[in-house]
Amino acid sequence: MNSKEEFSEAIKNWMSASMHTFMRQLHIYAKQNSLSITQINTLLRIKKHGPIQVSDVSRSLDISRPAASQLMDKMVQRDFLKREESRDDRRVKFHNLTPNGEKLLKGFFESVKGIQAELVDSYSENEYGKYRDLLNSLTNNLLQNQEKDKKEE
Repeated sequence: MNSKEEFSEAIKNWMSASMHTFMRQLHIYAKQNSLSITQINTLLRIKKHGPIQVSDVSRSLDISRPAASQLMDKMVQRDFLKREESRDDRRVKFHNLTPNGEKLLKGFFESVKGIQAELVDSYSENEYGKYRDLLNSLTNNLLQNQEKDKKEE
């Protein structure tokens, strides 16, 4: 195996391990809070992008509008989301996080930070800079590829 193949294999292994770790933590946290992964992902999307409509959820999850509406209704009932009318058109409803929804996500982020802290603590002070630069480079390349993909859609 040449250097490029070894590097490619190392990236593949890192991506697989990190995705598995994140998804496992997501699954555990969702189960602890009696939520589905889809519900947690919807809350994360709202946290990142702001208020959304049922049609946005339907499109992003590739599910029917009634299924998306039911998903959102359950989170409204549990006080993780609030439903608000559009100022311009009362027929349009937006969903946003409630303080309970924010608190729920904060708990998830804290659990992920715990895993991150363990990982950071497993390296020496001398290794931080080297790995930081590599991870920043990999992250920037991934983000650039995501932007290219968005433009092609």
